[in-house]
Amino acid sequence: MPGTAARRIEDATPQQAAVEWKAGALCLAGAVVAAGMFGLPRTLDFNVAGFNPLSAVPLVLAGYGAAQLGRWVFSRRGARRFGASAFDMQQHTVRAGQPLEGRILTARDFTAADGFRLRLRCFEYRRVADPAGPGYHDDDRLLWQAAHIVRAPRSHADGIPVSFIIPADAATGGAEHPRRWTLDVEASVDGARYAASFDVPVTRARDDDGSGDEVPMG
Repeated sequence: MPGTAARRIEDATPQQAAVEWKAGALCLAGAVVAAGMFGLPRTLDFNVAGFNPLSAVPLVLAGYGAAQLGRWVFSRRGARRFGASAFDMQQHTVRAGQPLEGRILTARDFTAADGFRLRLRCFEYRRVADPAGPGYHDDDRLLWQAAHIVRAPRSHADGIPVSFIIPADAATGGAEHPRRWTLDVEASVDGARYAASFDVPVTRARDDDGSGDEVPMG
């Protein structure tokens, strides 16, 4: 893709993998502690007399922890095989209503028979009251998304071309909640999964008088 990149964004997948590893390890440790406190259920039939629902907590924690560690293992395998990725944006930031263009660069050459699946999404962060009791929980609400497949053959020097038109009214939810935009790419390469994720700086559409928010929405 012609042109000089105005901004390079590194792949956020390694940071996500670190979070998955920590979450998995903590959940497995919590499962061991909970098993010592509540024991393990002989049956998961909630209708059995004397069944203690808390005895299922170790199994839930262990299952979630194993799933998180499994995702971490797959992420590590992909990182070793495909190397680091980066997104070269042609703009420093992009406004809603403008095109997002650039290319995703990989460390090695590889071919995806079914193409590279690109997806641009906008999330809104909210802290929501927990209906199950006192306190709050964090929630990422999907406001907008677009996706397409790039099938063109490529080398790591050419990169995976990225081109999205962001509508001016995209993500017009309440401005009081922080937002983040992510560009994700994934592909099946000889039975292995290639995936990368990038945090993209997107600002709000310019107002009619020419003014507008210069602070990225995400």
